[in-house]
Amino acid sequence: MDILTGCTGSIVAEIGKCTAKPIIRHVGYLFRFKKIVDDLIKAKTDLQLDQQKVQEAIERAAMNTEVVEKDVERWLANVNQLLEEVQALVNKVQVNLRPCNGWCPDWIRQYKLCKEAIKKTNVVKELQDKGKFSELTHRAPTPGIEIFSSSDFKVFESRNLAFQQIMEALHEDNNKGIGLYGMGGIGKTTLVNEVYKKVKELNIFNDIVMIVVSRTPDVRRIQGEIADCLHLKLEEESDTFRANRICSRIKSVEKILIIVDDVWDTVEIISINFLLEKEALALMKSIVGDNPDLNDVMLKVVEECNKGLPKAISTVGKALKGKTLNEWNVAMYELRRSRLVDIEEDYNIPIEELTRYAMGLEEDEDFHSLDEARSQVRAVINNLKDSSLLLEGSTKEFVKMHDMVRDIGLWMTSKGENEFELRACTRLERNTNLERTTAISLINYNTEQLPDNLLCPRLNILLLGGIRSFKEISNALFEGMNCLKVLKLHEIILSSQSLELLTNLQTLYLKDCDFNDDLSSLGKLKRLETFKFLQMSNGCIAK
Repeated sequence: MDILTGCTGSIVAEIGKCTAKPIIRHVGYLFRFKKIVDDLIKAKTDLQLDQQKVQEAIERAAMNTEVVEKDVERWLANVNQLLEEVQALVNKVQVNLRPCNGWCPDWIRQYKLCKEAIKKTNVVKELQDKGKFSELTHRAPTPGIEIFSSSDFKVFESRNLAFQQIMEALHEDNNKGIGLYGMGGIGKTTLVNEVYKKVKELNIFNDIVMIVVSRTPDVRRIQGEIADCLHLKLEEESDTFRANRICSRIKSVEKILIIVDDVWDTVEIISINFLLEKEALALMKSIVGDNPDLNDVMLKVVEECNKGLPKAISTVGKALKGKTLNEWNVAMYELRRSRLVDIEEDYNIPIEELTRYAMGLEEDEDFHSLDEARSQVRAVINNLKDSSLLLEGSTKEFVKMHDMVRDIGLWMTSKGENEFELRACTRLERNTNLERTTAISLINYNTEQLPDNLLCPRLNILLLGGIRSFKEISNALFEGMNCLKVLKLHEIILSSQSLELLTNLQTLYLKDCDFNDDLSSLGKLKRLETFKFLQMSNGCIAK
């Protein structure tokens, strides 16, 4: 009883110090101790649940390359700190519940813990209320388009004039559109890239958008690229509504520059002409070095490079660097005889198809497996990219080749013991002589126009089809192709018997082809190493 009286006296003395507040409230702490602690634990649990929901939402957003708002980051940091403080207080409460001197708790300490628990509960609830955010994350700003100066770009007098014209036009407020024109390889894209860099450096526009249109525009892709440059999220499915949203975003900016490369409609034009003769020769010498013995033939070669196209000069120069006078003369004559081929610009070349073609064209000992061929083809492609002879495709599974590089490549492979002659077209003229042709590409070709027989004794590779035809090709079509090693047929109606004579065939790729027999004749192709049969209509893929 004396102990109880002593404890009560101590409590009354402690409460007596707080004369500013009603004594009854402080006494009530002792009788509501368990409820006060329970309220604190419940508030802590509720805050943890909100923290978990926010954290999970942030993790989902991060997968969509979104970043956390600054106030959300601060809130999460405050939550972590407060939860640690609450847990420490709960631990103190648990300790206080243990008997004092073997049989009673510390009432004074319990009173203080009650006050602290009530205060901490209020702080928890306030922080929980602050966690009701309208937006947790936002789209990460994509890095600005980085344009690096081409190693082949030279500031020639003729280019500098066009550059200055463009920059002056961009500084005129009443100028709504500027255009450049010129044939492929003359340097329009390179010049525009330099303009982009300069405009970005001068910071004279609020936003800069740079896109590639091409002859056959993909509207949805273009819309997506514009939206990315403007950090705009497009959620509409309709192209029209997406266009309206982009238009609204563009109109909201005071000054915006939109650079559109490879466009085919007429706007106000600034002409980009060929390099001057002295500029073209200077570019060639910067690549191969200055050799007085080669000056005359070098000038003739430059003239044959489409009369001064920088891309052609660069490609030929790299091929002839270190070569003799005789080799330069041969190159000059071959360039004069070279002819362009009809291949679609900006065509995405599938790397996997290149691999299968390479495996089919090489000898047995060159590749031991398809995986080995893939590795070697990828290595070669990387080397060609490093030399700017191949370009990035729409995805990592594709590459592109500039038409000028392609033409020079055909010239380089049209001589020597590995002579290569390509015919790429959408139709065959009557009586076309194909006896020296080693490769034929008839992509998007209507096979109803095919003759019954093609005499191609040196042909190694044939790509045929792409336009659905209801006429079966002749069984005799392949009779004159004894050397054929690689064959791709697309949307062709045929008999497998027509392929029996292709005894040297090593790669066969059939896409959406219809056969009028059971394909058993394919078993007679004894040298066949890679075979892919893709039937998109029924999802069938055989490899």
